[in-house]
Amino acid sequence: MRKQAVSDAADSPMECLEQVAHLVQSTRSPALLVERVLQLLGDALEAMAGAVVLAGDTGRRPQEWSWGTYRQQMVQVGRELVEGLEAHSAATARSTGLPGTTRETGPEGVLLSVPLRGLQQALGVLVFFCSGRPT
Repeated sequence: MRKQAVSDAADSPMECLEQVAHLVQSTRSPALLVERVLQLLGDALEAMAGAVVLAGDTGRRPQEWSWGTYRQQMVQVGRELVEGLEAHSAATARSTGLPGTTRETGPEGVLLSVPLRGLQQALGVLVFFCSGRPT
């Protein structure tokens, strides 16, 4: 059973943003903040799993946070996407089986990925796996 990121589920996009703002204000650890926001976004998308993977400097391992049932698979997808990430990479959504599982054991759904960009550079990627179509 997974923990709630916040006490009440967000019913609207504005409520979701207000909850993120509250988390920023009340969470002392940046790593814990990323995990809680990731879970809040995943809950809002009705996702099964998600990850944030930030590209490391050359020779350094990327920073990774994950949430949900298929944490390891989401981190692996995020790592693969970060390897090919460029400043002009675009968000994608595609129907697929869950990466890293076999067709017989893994669920079917939609893989959502969004590049995280800074000033003229790609910083990392945000990925979610939703069963069916996200709402």
